[in-house]
Amino acid sequence: MSKNNSLTLVSLTLFFRSSQSQVVQVSSWSTEDTSLVVKAQEAPFQGIFIQLTHEQLNTQLDLGGVAPSVVLQFDDEQQFTGASLNLGTSSGSFGLITQSKHLLILPFDEQFPISHLTHYQLN
Repeated sequence: MSKNNSLTLVSLTLFFRSSQSQVVQVSSWSTEDTSLVVKAQEAPFQGIFIQLTHEQLNTQLDLGGVAPSVVLQFDDEQQFTGASLNLGTSSGSFGLITQSKHLLILPFDEQFPISHLTHYQLN
């Protein structure tokens, strides 16, 4: 089980159907592991972009350390495929199994237009 210990910063542009794009700067983590423990590296949590490079179908995520948050899932063409909400507390536990290889985990914001998200681009 891998933990996100050494991370770099990346800038991503998020594109939406009926509103302006949004630029986010988050930590980036690329890994071959299939089981991940995601912890906030800063307080407050600013977000993390995870690129999974393994060939397995599923990845198991332990997201207890980054709540409340939203997990945005993207396909290999950077198109938005779905979202999961982690609305517990950072002291609780929350697990997720995903088939997506590109994940953007952001602090939960009820004003964020999840339903209008279309894709992302690395800057």
